[in-house]
Amino acid sequence: MASTTWTPLKKAILEAAIRQLARSGEASLRVDRIAREAGCSAALLYRHFESREGLLEAAMVERLRREAAAITKDLLQAVEQSRDTEDFVRMDVAISRETHGRHRARNRAIIAEVLAASRTRPALRKEFLEQQREVQRALTELVKTGQSKGIFRDDVSADAISEFVRAYTFGRALIDADLESADRLDDWVRIVAIFVESLRPAQGAVAAVKRPQRRPAPAPAKTVEVVAPRSRRASKTRRP
Repeated sequence: MASTTWTPLKKAILEAAIRQLARSGEASLRVDRIAREAGCSAALLYRHFESREGLLEAAMVERLRREAAAITKDLLQAVEQSRDTEDFVRMDVAISRETHGRHRARNRAIIAEVLAASRTRPALRKEFLEQQREVQRALTELVKTGQSKGIFRDDVSADAISEFVRAYTFGRALIDADLESADRLDDWVRIVAIFVESLRPAQGAVAAVKRPQRRPAPAPAKTVEVVAPRSRRASKTRRP
């Protein structure tokens, strides 16, 4: 994983490796090309990274970290700026449309690539799992914030919702491989909106978050004037 304590040259080597990896994949990763693009010799490159394998793993992990950070950032902004579920649905739909493009599709593909590559690379697998745990923790805190604001229902585990979001992202990476899926964008966005709507809190649960409406004051009771009946004796008149 990239570190803020790395030298500018080591960062330049990593960036060159990331670009080459994104352009042509793992098999065509060439140390001499990376060194030339970073402005150093291959010997100097090996002083910063012990092997091609070490450089490849570092580049994969950093690409994965950046995509995870982008996903979390988008959702965090949506939760912070939303006042209720309707606001979040609108923002999440906008995010779904924006991230449907090919650029984000290529970035999402790194999830599947790193997962496949980590099967025979114990060090990479360790980094991959730790990266996914960090994403899970960040998403869980995000969901809890949404639950406290009354955006999401709180009778469902925040961890479970976060795991579903991660599964959704991985599923999107698989669907991206089908170029015809771009024609079904409207249907996909509608499904996303329906899912988010299903997380709407029950009306009673929202009452604890939203200010309760005042009930109108009851109308004053009508007073009925009771008139005592006149005595029959008093009502008779004397005859002369």
